[in-house]
Amino acid sequence: MNNNLADKVIPYLRPGVIREHFVKILFFLAFGLAGFSFLKSYSSKDISIFYQYALNILQGQVPYRDFPIEYPPLALLPIVLPQLFNAISLKTQRGYELFFFIQNAAFILFIGFLVKVSGGGRRQLKEPAWYILPAYLLLVILLARILLIYFDLFPVIFTALALLAVVKNRPSLCGISLGLGTATKLYPVILLPVFSLNYIYKKQYQELAKLLVSFFSTLAVLLVLLLPIGWNNVFRFLQYHKLRGLHLESIPAGVLLLAHKLGWMNITLENNYGAIHLNNSAVTATIIQLLPPIFIFAFLLSMLSYWKYFQLAAKNSISNTSPRNHHVLVIGITLVILVFIVFNKVFSPQYLIWLIPFIPFLGSGQIVLFAVICGLNILVWPVFYDELMNLELLPILLLNCRNLLMLTLTFWILSKSFLSSSRRS
Repeated sequence: MNNNLADKVIPYLRPGVIREHFVKILFFLAFGLAGFSFLKSYSSKDISIFYQYALNILQGQVPYRDFPIEYPPLALLPIVLPQLFNAISLKTQRGYELFFFIQNAAFILFIGFLVKVSGGGRRQLKEPAWYILPAYLLLVILLARILLIYFDLFPVIFTALALLAVVKNRPSLCGISLGLGTATKLYPVILLPVFSLNYIYKKQYQELAKLLVSFFSTLAVLLVLLLPIGWNNVFRFLQYHKLRGLHLESIPAGVLLLAHKLGWMNITLENNYGAIHLNNSAVTATIIQLLPPIFIFAFLLSMLSYWKYFQLAAKNSISNTSPRNHHVLVIGITLVILVFIVFNKVFSPQYLIWLIPFIPFLGSGQIVLFAVICGLNILVWPVFYDELMNLELLPILLLNCRNLLMLTLTFWILSKSFLSSSRRS
């Protein structure tokens, strides 16, 4: 009897089988948690705004011209699509929220598929590739509450697809994906130099030309389609973001809030431009002016680090097209997005969503660090956000811990290539 039981149990204890079932457990846990979040409290200020945008458009109003929108044009697609289904069925805001939830669940699945397919590029690396998908699902679990109420998964699809396009040697598809992502959320434009440098290092100038032509052609076609609205109306959202102040959750704001709590300065908050900002003072104005040059310097430094990663990978690779260089590309993407987030005047909680297709390809220590950041992110918003707006000590400390760990992860990835180079020289 015992031998028969052992014969049945032992096959399920093999490492490969455990890994397979571990992924399944994480998968069901992720969507179970997502479903619980929807049933308990899914509504938010942002999704109410999306619902109103969708209603206006389906009632015949022209966005940007008849009513202002703070997002690029292609962002309207994931905003309006749930209302198309809601309009022929439930016809309520709750119905819109339900279809928005289903849409984002589908996005999560598709991004997971892209991550899994792209993961083949790590076969020759020291780190095993099996944990890539479980790491992605773990991040989905940690960010489930945020994933469901924003459309940021939509541009993430395009950035993940751009990575897969390079893995599959499809530079034109990469350019189109980046163009569509830029027309959705703007931030993917900063990845164009990353993908370009990838082809420059490999001296694949024909592929580089295809990437650039397809990227700018995609944006040009979209702009032509928007001519009837008027470009001045469409680009008005850029002015909206330019006028925003220092966001409550940004890294400089966290330091100022702590200084306020220590009695070194007086801080008040303003609710404008759809978020909470620090009051407009000489200090905040100076910080806002300093951030762009600091970002440019950090971006250039990240590009230099990215180049050194390529050099290090080339020493251990047979050719410039080996899987190691796909991993280097992921490092470059992650690093640039991190630099964009930490040296920006705005740090919304959903910005972490931009990183979830790429963090699983990093080392195990960096994945764990980012998972801790995600946990702290949820504590900052929504758990202790009311207390943060009341300038209480605990949420200010949590905010600064999250921001410090974001800086730590950024400099960890940034400096590793320089430190590795110095050891080898």
